[in-house]
Amino acid sequence: METIKEKSRGSLRKNRAKVEYDNLVMILTKKDQNIEDISYVSVEWLKKQKFQLQSIYKPPTIEGVILRELNPIPDGRGDIIELWSKPWVKSGNLVIPTHCYQSATDYGVVKCWHLHSVHTDQMTVTRGKIQIVMVDVRKKSNTFGHVNSVFISFEKPCLLKIPSGIMHG
Repeated sequence: METIKEKSRGSLRKNRAKVEYDNLVMILTKKDQNIEDISYVSVEWLKKQKFQLQSIYKPPTIEGVILRELNPIPDGRGDIIELWSKPWVKSGNLVIPTHCYQSATDYGVVKCWHLHSVHTDQMTVTRGKIQIVMVDVRKKSNTFGHVNSVFISFEKPCLLKIPSGIMHG
């Protein structure tokens, strides 16, 4: 039975990811960080689960997911939005980024599903609008089976934190 993670990668990338995963496990274990076991997740397993769709009009219910509103500061020249700040790590339960990139999605394209056993995603939108659906597939989580959907846009800027073990796309 192939896992979602394995199915989404070619065999060459799968082998390389395994080596990278082993290195990350050693590093993260030394720092006492959590590594989420997602080896049980497969298409067959997902089909057997009973998911609970949560309201899009309320904050995310999934344990560990954070949706932080960002504040645009306009002036006579334009505006500025603080996307991330180190003090938010303690006050907002965010993590210090170790990798940062910008992703673009073409019209009519859907990007999903992603599932990480080791790292936390933190994302925002700098132009346009996206909908992100998250599913808690962590068996030991109090919110196992919850499905949250959030919209983030340039007009309503937010920072979204998605911990490991949350399937999203």
